[in-house]
Amino acid sequence: MPDGPWMLVKTSFEPEIILTDQPRVQTLEFGVIASNKAGHSVVSNSVAVMI
Repeated sequence: MPDGPWMLVKTSFEPEIILTDQPRVQTLEFGVIASNKAGHSVVSNSVAVMI
């Protein structure tokens, strides 16, 4: 996990994920970190959404 305001929400070994119980009427920012035998990537470009 990178330093800063990021937190782990869910882990997936599939190319997509469904997140439930997200806070409403609040802007959330999502990013992705890839992991493999070589280690972890940097956080991807993030996307901000309001649910």
